Amino acid sequence: MIGCLGACGHMADGPQDPPTPLPGITRAGLAAAVAIVAAVFMVVCYRPVYRGTACIRLAHAAISAGDLYRAHTALDAAAKADRWLDEVLSLDAKVYFRQYEQSAPKDPDLLEAARRRLTLAGSRNPADYRHREKLAQVHELQGDTAKAREILAEAIKKYPDCARLEVAMGRLLDPDAAAAHYRRAVEVEDAFREQFRRMYPGREPISRLGQDAYEDAKARMGEAQVGR
Repeated sequence: MIGCLGACGHMADGPQDPPTPLPGITRAGLAAAVAIVAAVFMVVCYRPVYRGTACIRLAHAAISAGDLYRAHTALDAAAKADRWLDEVLSLDAKVYFRQYEQSAPKDPDLLEAARRRLTLAGSRNPADYRHREKLAQVHELQGDTAKAREILAEAIKKYPDCARLEVAMGRLLDPDAAAAHYRRAVEVEDAFREQFRRMYPGREPISRLGQDAYEDAKARMGEAQVGR
């Protein structure tokens, strides 16, 4: 488009000499170069995304049908087809986590499978705090609260204004250390509600944290002082 605009502006200056035609071998070389670039684009960029998206659609259909084994197979194929995808790994971990919650007795291998998928998702997209949030939850269920706190701290650094992360961290600490996190969660939620009132006057503010969690955080942020 820029080239066309430039050509139009150039021709408006006055009549120009006709362009010199390129030799046949040069035209053939340019056509070959364009074909090679197009082929590389299809193989490197388009094909992985297309295959990954197709596998994700199959996985969603399998999940809706309750065939979780087929869902895992499709999600694994999507992750291998497009090595930039991280959401598909998170979804696979979510399916494993659902299986864990439904298993009786609880199968620790399902939690371990979820942990591996979330770890890989975090390595593919280190900027997404949600992978660490879910990974911390898995470590908490596995009984490794120290690792869960470490991962949650990393998530909070990436998204310092998420009240949900502060509440999750507070749940893993003793009351003295947890009070600061609950207080921070209340501050973030109050700031959001105030902004909502300014943007939508007259409307009832919504809660990102949830009213029950908000009231619980307000109660717990003063537990340390009450204990003394």
